[in-house]
Amino acid sequence: MTHRSDKRGTALITALMITAVMSTVAVGLSQSLFFAIGRSGHIADRDQAYWYAVGARDFAESALLRSLPPSGEPMRPTDAWAQGARRFEIENGALTGEVRDANNCFNLNALVTQAGRSGYTGDEAAAEAFIALMQALNIPAGEAQAIAAQATDWIDSDTRPEARGAEDMQYAQRPVPHRAANTLFTEAGEMLALPAMNPAYFTLLAPLVCAHPVTEQIPLNPNTLRPDQAALLAAALDNRLSLSDAALLISRRPTTGYADLEAVWQEPLLADLELAPDARPLFTLTSRFFEIHVDVLQGETRYRLRESVELDSTGRLTRHSQRFGVFS
Repeated sequence: MTHRSDKRGTALITALMITAVMSTVAVGLSQSLFFAIGRSGHIADRDQAYWYAVGARDFAESALLRSLPPSGEPMRPTDAWAQGARRFEIENGALTGEVRDANNCFNLNALVTQAGRSGYTGDEAAAEAFIALMQALNIPAGEAQAIAAQATDWIDSDTRPEARGAEDMQYAQRPVPHRAANTLFTEAGEMLALPAMNPAYFTLLAPLVCAHPVTEQIPLNPNTLRPDQAALLAAALDNRLSLSDAALLISRRPTTGYADLEAVWQEPLLADLELAPDARPLFTLTSRFFEIHVDVLQGETRYRLRESVELDSTGRLTRHSQRFGVFS
């Protein structure tokens, strides 16, 4: 009798063990299945968000072209393309799109000039303009000079560092050795590689600098400058206009903008500077570069697209760069 009871006990324990193992396997399979289903859902949301972003980009390009004034006439702050971000509800999410005037930034690639077969050489006037912008943002003078010198060395063709600059030797001593680019910036984020740059300075500079594929400083457009871009205006005037006065000048702009550049210089804050015509910084009322910003929320997926375009003299847009992807 005892022997039979022992067999029954052993069989019961074995059955319980098998049940436990099978339950564990079942739970594991269920988790894998749920993960696969969730992953498939995220992939589908990502793909859907991508196509929404591409569609919005194409729509923004055509809307920009449709809303531009006739050739030669000034662009106005009342133009449809200049009205800021617009939000659209979509199935299971939302889409936000915006066209920005990318003339209104400091072109980092203007820090050099093309010198024929010699490649790129530093432009002292552009470096001074960059330093003026950083001083308008209250970046210490010494740090500003170092950042300007290192940004110039990053893209010029020689291997001789500027005063307070940095070339291959300095970068080769880093934990992950590398070299200076020795070519034009492709995006402003490359500045984070500069030894004098830190996240705090980059946060201040990032909204105000750009990397257009030309080695010239693009004129600011007073008709589309925003108050948060007042530092660009102050720096263009060599900080003879305070940051607060520059912001005030932008906020006092006529509702429909300026009809011509002479009307800009007749503004009291600028007229008081008594700048001779040949000493005035370059402004324009017809912008050449634009940025298209698209953000898509699709389910739990957030997707971002950024594109830089150039308007040529024939009224056509050329795409220069595009960045896109999922972000948290």
